[in-house]
Amino acid sequence: MTDNAKARVSRPALAGIYGPDRFGRAAERFVRLFGKPRFLVGQTVVIAAWVAVNSAGFGPRFDPYPFIFLNLVFSALAAYAAPLILLAETRQADRDKARAEIDARHRAEADARLSALVQHNIDQAELIARLAEDNRRQTTQITELLEQGSRLLERESEQTALLVAALVHRGNEGADEPRSDARGQPAADTRSAGDSRHNGQKGDAC
Repeated sequence: MTDNAKARVSRPALAGIYGPDRFGRAAERFVRLFGKPRFLVGQTVVIAAWVAVNSAGFGPRFDPYPFIFLNLVFSALAAYAAPLILLAETRQADRDKARAEIDARHRAEADARLSALVQHNIDQAELIARLAEDNRRQTTQITELLEQGSRLLERESEQTALLVAALVHRGNEGADEPRSDARGQPAADTRSAGDSRHNGQKGDAC
């Protein structure tokens, strides 16, 4: 927050203490005028002219030595200046206090936001750690399932290979049996034909 914003925030509280804020601003301007070199130079010129006019042997002498009226003016000026300076200092002190309270409140809010952000980051880190752990467990489970699937595929491949080998063996045995029958059948027919001819010859001889 800028200084102007802090001043705007603190003015309502000061106005309640010193009445209208216009008087407080006028007092502060008057006090600031006291501290300027221009005021000091002007005051020196006025005093020198006052003393010169009232010390000269010619012209009107409205305040001769010991310059009682000039002392009265300085006393009145000091009597008004002292309370105005105290008023300005008190207002400045209250303004500084209000600014300090505003700064403290903003620092507290900033600390609260920072603490919330840090806690949010911690929660996010814990969540990421939990998600990483879940991911690791799931990866392990998937790896185990893949290994089990691989072993099952190997077993099925072995069983399939054995089944194919058995089918091929049976197919070879089935192909060998008809071939031997085909070889034996003509021999039996030839033997039968030979016996018939032999029996016919025996009949003719009789």
